[in-house]
Amino acid sequence: MAKVIPIISKDSLDPDMQWVYASRSMSFDKYVGIEHYCDVPFTTVNVDSLGRVFLCGCQHWLPISVGNILDFNSFEEIFTTTKAKEIQKTILDYSYQYCDTNSCDLSDRIREYPELSFFKGNNRPHTTPIKLVLNIDDSCNLTCPSCRTEFKFDKSGPRFDRKMKLAYHLAALVSKFGKTIQFEVAGDGDPFASIIYRNFLSSIRFSNSKSYFIINTNGLLLKEHWAKLSFVEDHINTIKVSFDAGSEEVYNITRRLGSWNKLLDNVRWLVQHKKENNKRFYIAANFVVQQANVNDIKKYVKLVTDLGVDVIYLQKVTDWGTWGNEFNNVAVWKKEHPDFNDMCRSLELIKDMPKVQLTNLFEYATTN
Repeated sequence: MAKVIPIISKDSLDPDMQWVYASRSMSFDKYVGIEHYCDVPFTTVNVDSLGRVFLCGCQHWLPISVGNILDFNSFEEIFTTTKAKEIQKTILDYSYQYCDTNSCDLSDRIREYPELSFFKGNNRPHTTPIKLVLNIDDSCNLTCPSCRTEFKFDKSGPRFDRKMKLAYHLAALVSKFGKTIQFEVAGDGDPFASIIYRNFLSSIRFSNSKSYFIINTNGLLLKEHWAKLSFVEDHINTIKVSFDAGSEEVYNITRRLGSWNKLLDNVRWLVQHKKENNKRFYIAANFVVQQANVNDIKKYVKLVTDLGVDVIYLQKVTDWGTWGNEFNNVAVWKKEHPDFNDMCRSLELIKDMPKVQLTNLFEYATTN
């Protein structure tokens, strides 16, 4: 009998994605048994700088590419590929075989919003609206140690041309897609620093007026480039600003090359701009909990509350391969870390405060 070749295997993954599985001690041979359907692999198109398409908001949570975006003529095609169907099958049978459910926000979303994203019994995940996550350009004005080891910025050359080709192709797919799209820009770089993202945001045209954006930024270029968003401003749902600190001293460590005073000034400006112009978008602050800032958690919550943000996020630091062998020293959420109990106590104190969302840190707020 001929050997059956699996549709997806570790050996078939790209080398960088093989590293993801190894670094997280993930396994294809598992059955998680979460009796909820996650709609993400049925609705999400995540495109990286190589054009690879993933069916999760974070490619490290489900690091299996189902193809290259340049080879697709519509978003609908993506969900009909053999690999896409195989991934979706592991959601429907509750195995979550290919997912890193220990790192994603699955448990948090089940707890907080079961009616929005998860379906029990015979109800299948819905397929609209589609979520388009853009990670096509890692250009940034900072070199945060949680993200990178060197300065990255493309403004010309082959890499720049390749990324622009991806942007143009995505814009064409968007113009043909008549349903609602939720855009998330950008998890890899800064959309106000990146020439590619700025061009995309200023030129995008919607085929559906209900489409909207979630924009992730370090906040340092908000005022300087906000005018370039004039066409899409009324389609912005959320602006997420990364703080990773509650004090200038810690910010200088966690947000390398940043300016604390400029960050605060820009966020104050954004809050005032929203108020004066009766804008409906949310302003969110983000904090990646790590060893360097664990003692700043309470300061951060007070600071951004006083600034007037609408949502306060905290989340685990993730290993993107930038820490080398030092990640265990950084990952304060690991129980063996010497500052683990301090982190738990800080999270316990803030977990019920207005606007605070602990995302994948919720379980640690109740740890004794």
